[in-house]
Amino acid sequence: MDKKTEFSLPKIRFNILDAVILLLIILCIVGLCFRHTITESLGLGDDLQSYRVSFEVSGERYTLPGQLAKGDKLYFADGILAGTLMGVDEYSIENALTAGNETLIVTPAETYVNDGGSFVSVSYPEGSLIDAEGAFRCEGGYSDGGYFLLSGDRYLAVGQTLTLYTDTVKITFTVTEIELLS
Repeated sequence: MDKKTEFSLPKIRFNILDAVILLLIILCIVGLCFRHTITESLGLGDDLQSYRVSFEVSGERYTLPGQLAKGDKLYFADGILAGTLMGVDEYSIENALTAGNETLIVTPAETYVNDGGSFVSVSYPEGSLIDAEGAFRCEGGYSDGGYFLLSGDRYLAVGQTLTLYTDTVKITFTVTEIELLS
């Protein structure tokens, strides 16, 4: 009994699952190329730089400055880091002694908007409201179109109102200046 040895290639079967996996791999590669192209066309690439974003807070409780400290992280509602609070000495000619706080320059509020949308003049009993100025350090850059993108993907402009969170407090403020740090 003589057996002939035959060599044959295994049969390759291509089914729908293989096609789906191959399509997903191709889509991932195209997505990465598209993201790189868009980032480069906005002029951001890997060129994110450190910026100081100055802001004003109006009509807040007088306890706010005590809940904030230099170095506190600021987050968007979705948990993405926006930046880090700067100390008064880092963004103003004021210092912690003359500003009344190491993080915010605090002044008594003159007016504020109540829940009904009306302006209310403020008197100064215990628990009065304050206005404050502050700044935070962030990473970002300007696009070729001239607009600022925080962390390269979130639009930010002077006059814009933002709500950010620390571990202990929610802050709603108006952006007053965006400046490149040297």
